[in-house]
Amino acid sequence: MPLLKPVSIEHRVALNRWALMGLRFYQTHLRSWLLSDCRFYPSCSEYAVEAFEKGSFLSALRLVITRILKCRPFGPSGFDPVRIDEREKCCK
Repeated sequence: MPLLKPVSIEHRVALNRWALMGLRFYQTHLRSWLLSDCRFYPSCSEYAVEAFEKGSFLSALRLVITRILKCRPFGPSGFDPVRIDEREKCCK
């Protein structure tokens, strides 16, 4: 008997919606209060929104964490588009 049940498509979409709601709240209410000068284009929050819109929750979360870890002094900068593998796309 498996310990974890497979997650349904509805739950996957719901996780992405919750993540997108949190990101939109950050973009509209919190980002203006924080001093930030993003090194990348699109900005990290725009990148996260695009990742959650295109991919599954876990693949988007992995991409966002990787992107945030790249944001350090003397690190890379410039254009960094979201790259989602075909097999990591969320079923909608």
